Amino acid sequence: MKKIFWIILLALVSSISIIPTVRAREDKDYSQFIKMHLSKLTHQMVVEILIEDREFMKYPLHSEKEIRDTLNLMFSGGEVKDIEMLKRKIFDGFDDLNCSFLEELGGSIEYKKKMTLYCITWGLLSNYYGVDNYFGLAWDFYEHIDKIREDPEDPFYQEILDSYFTLRITSLFINCKKDRFKKNLCFSRINDYLIDCCKYFQYIPKKERFLRYIKQLEYIIKECTKVDYQLQPGDTYWSLARYVREKSGLTKEYLKDETLISKLALGIDQDLQYKGISRLEEGEQIELYDAGYYISILIDEESFQ
Repeated sequence: MKKIFWIILLALVSSISIIPTVRAREDKDYSQFIKMHLSKLTHQMVVEILIEDREFMKYPLHSEKEIRDTLNLMFSGGEVKDIEMLKRKIFDGFDDLNCSFLEELGGSIEYKKKMTLYCITWGLLSNYYGVDNYFGLAWDFYEHIDKIREDPEDPFYQEILDSYFTLRITSLFINCKKDRFKKNLCFSRINDYLIDCCKYFQYIPKKERFLRYIKQLEYIIKECTKVDYQLQPGDTYWSLARYVREKSGLTKEYLKDETLISKLALGIDQDLQYKGISRLEEGEQIELYDAGYYISILIDEESFQ
């Protein structure tokens, strides 16, 4: 009987010993940190891509000052007054845009960028039902965005990719705000966003500018999701990649994506190499982050190829 007891006990100890030793950093409330940095990034992308990038803009932007002032207030936590008047002014621009003759490639790009800006501003000034309706109108402009992967040389889809990702980051921001910038809910969205950025990054024309936005998301992830992980017997970059994928709150699509495992493994390898760790040694403690951090590293590498 005693022999059986010791055999069972030994088996339990052995099974416990192969469970990865993971220690999360001090349990902080990161909501204010996420809110501050995500607000700044979203504001920056809307202004730089949809207002200040005039490459294909033939006509002035209607109510530009009012839109800029509104965005400044919305993303700094200020109170916007005369909302209905602002909405009507933006509608005047919407109406003027739809009555203009915007010819050829440049005109089509100008139309979609300005319409995206109007819908985003309307959405920010509305309740959540309004957001769904106005953003739904904007999403219609990008329903065929995946065609760029079939025809990478198509300049139209190339030039609206940054607008598409601006709409997505604004939608992400609004949903995070709705959820009070709770860490887990925000980072599942940020991780998905960066994985999609990785898919399309090679087609974005202004890569250097877009990389600045990605690095800001990388910083948010690195500061908020790091855990101390003690390497176990048999650990490989692929087993670490699976652990990272599981902890990142990804959608089902990415939880079944084995190509993502290879990318994460490569990103983990590159990150540890940068930190002076060239081999995985049992018992050594390393830092691991959410999936988006490693995807950002790969996007950074690709931009220099």
